[in-house]
Amino acid sequence: MLNHDGLLTLNFVGGASGPEGMATQLVGQTLRAEFPHARAFMDDSDERITNVIFFASDSDLQIENVQHVRSSHRGREEARSKLLEHELRLADAPTNRIITDEFNPLNRLELPIAEVHAAAMNELLPIAVWLN
Repeated sequence: MLNHDGLLTLNFVGGASGPEGMATQLVGQTLRAEFPHARAFMDDSDERITNVIFFASDSDLQIENVQHVRSSHRGREEARSKLLEHELRLADAPTNRIITDEFNPLNRLELPIAEVHAAAMNELLPIAVWLN
């Protein structure tokens, strides 16, 4: 249960656009259908597949005015600046397609992303890591 003025934060591996972005937009549409305020940010706008951080709340999301971060003032400013530079535009008008128990295509939509991620992990880590 989320307090009325609580903040839901979700980290999602997805794409920013094209076929890789379909799941990301669907998650965004679902959050926008449930919360009056939802925003999404990528950790790196130059990547085809990236971490997308969603914030959703009943209260206005004034991320530009964040003050309560456990880091130095300089670190907080740098983190906020990078975050705002990589905001992902969510669809203006949520469609009637949202994720529900009856409709959840995330496994299918995320499959190409999972395959790219698995290939990257196989290149990064030796086979012994996966076998043990």
